[in-house]
Amino acid sequence: MPYSELPAFVGELRQRAGITPRALEFLILTATRTKEVYGATWAEIDEKTRQWIIPAERMKTSKEHRVALSGAALSVLSAIPRSGKTASRPIPIGSTAMLELVKRHMGRVGVTPHGFRATFSTWVTEQTDTPTEIRELALGHVSGDKIASAYQRSVLLEKRRTLMERWGRFCVGEEAKIVELRPAIDG
Repeated sequence: MPYSELPAFVGELRQRAGITPRALEFLILTATRTKEVYGATWAEIDEKTRQWIIPAERMKTSKEHRVALSGAALSVLSAIPRSGKTASRPIPIGSTAMLELVKRHMGRVGVTPHGFRATFSTWVTEQTDTPTEIRELALGHVSGDKIASAYQRSVLLEKRRTLMERWGRFCVGEEAKIVELRPAIDG
């Protein structure tokens, strides 16, 4: 989905009741993979430090991934009760629930939950001056450059936090609009 369409899509999601729309919104706001979202546990979420720590065994890269949680992502989590079905897992849904929501219930042909990672990546590249390294770390990618990886051991969480906060504001339509200024008229 082109990033220009995303705020309206998220607005549409917010009009839908249920755990699946919240799960998809959380996936979009965190730029994570479907299996990472539906496998999430409350124990992985640290609201105090505003991060979601996904264990290595649930990551494609087999390395722990720390996701900086924006205010918008935390808002989604706060809307999910911590009892009943959601007592241990905030997103107790099947692996295809988000895809079914997008295709069958929202009628979006060619849109997949995983594709929102590309939407995020494109938005970061085209709309921010964020270094590629920060974008890739936010996506949970591992650099193929073994020498660079040997020297760069930080996960740059604070820089990613700034990026994810901006992404969250964009997704929910709150990012500051740029106003074109007219030239001053002398006279």
